[in-house]
Amino acid sequence: MSRFVGGVSPTRPTPSRRPVPSSRGSCGPWPSAARPRGLEPDPRPERPPLAERSPAAKFTWATASIPAGDWDRVATEHGGTPNTLFIAVVSGLLRSSGRSPLGTPIKVGVPVDRRAGEEDNRTNAIAGVSVYLTDEPVPGGDLTGIRAACKAAFVRLSEGRRAPHIHLRPLAWFLPPSVLIKLVGGGAGKGMPDAVISNIGEVTPEATVVGGRTARRMVLRGTTQGVDPAAGHRFGDGVQSWLVRTPQQVSFTLLGLDDEAFGSEAVLRDLLTRELTEWELPHDIW
Repeated sequence: MSRFVGGVSPTRPTPSRRPVPSSRGSCGPWPSAARPRGLEPDPRPERPPLAERSPAAKFTWATASIPAGDWDRVATEHGGTPNTLFIAVVSGLLRSSGRSPLGTPIKVGVPVDRRAGEEDNRTNAIAGVSVYLTDEPVPGGDLTGIRAACKAAFVRLSEGRRAPHIHLRPLAWFLPPSVLIKLVGGGAGKGMPDAVISNIGEVTPEATVVGGRTARRMVLRGTTQGVDPAAGHRFGDGVQSWLVRTPQQVSFTLLGLDDEAFGSEAVLRDLLTRELTEWELPHDIW
């Protein structure tokens, strides 16, 4: 069972700002055999099943906060956007940890909010795009390659080029879990993204008020309960992250899902500290 946990860091009241659209949800990978024409093939090598690569099914956590002005400035200086900088920092942990060295493709899952205005009351209006990185990210490097890859993925989504199994979602409740896991997980240790990167966006002014005071930063994280290490099922692969923005701070939580690369919270926090330092981003790890 999945759940979301939120947290706030209060400070003195600040002027409210107009909320901006958000991107949130889960990514929808597809089996290579079911890939429709025009979609990018999965270039990653075959790997052992998740249960073999992460036998302990142990999760590790880290949280970072960066001044919003510094975040935007660094993104612009490197030819990117705040969102592509987010992708670079999080997926960079797979490089620096040794899990996915440069030259090894990284599959990044990016959830996208497809809700068409306030009158669109669908229960789930989330779609997902997949972006593959081979020569990126390099800490402190150029973000234009990631930006171009994301743009191409968004164009494919807007043109309706999606995996066939996405259209079977209404039938999901009628399928046994073993079939769903096989469909989403793909074959040969592939399928799931190496990094899922969810930009929740800027919170509304009302959401930052707690007990009459305005929070300087907020965080949100998704997790799961009841994962049995003896079973073959896992919550995800690599690393996942959720970003929330307030007027003062950009904050994101990290979930390390690889037993070997992120064996402890101290390891994950140290990797994150080094990554942000390489990007010359002032930060707090908490």
